Amino acid sequence: MYKLPIISAVLQGIPESTALVFLSMVLLKAKFNWKTVLLLGIIQTTGALFIRLLPFAFGVHTVLLMLFLSFIISYAIKYDMIKVIPAALGSGIFLIVYEFIAFKFLMYQFNISLETVIESPILRIAIATPQTILLFLTGFIILFMRRHKTK
Repeated sequence: MYKLPIISAVLQGIPESTALVFLSMVLLKAKFNWKTVLLLGIIQTTGALFIRLLPFAFGVHTVLLMLFLSFIISYAIKYDMIKVIPAALGSGIFLIVYEFIAFKFLMYQFNISLETVIESPILRIAIATPQTILLFLTGFIILFMRRHKTK
């Protein structure tokens, strides 16, 4: 059971969840507005706080969070859950890849151990920020490419 500090939830969780929602909606080719994206990001972060409190084996929380993300997007934009799940999983895969790259690179560059990162919410937020930026950037690049491809 992992307890996420409130400061991490607000300064890391909300931006990261908002980026996941945004990228999922871009992958779905869904119309969206930023209010909805931000609201769903806040809901996803709140759900994550509770889901991470559940005493499940390693990996189960991630599956539940992806299903929860799929559900809230499906509900909010009235899309079939079967269409939303692959988009949410795609966003989750981008997150995992970016997280791995960012953590490995920054921890190596600054000679920081994983234990040090885990113990410091501020350090965790700082090291996690690049992956959030990359998620947003990926969504914007996909949107840009789609718009210029159709012209």
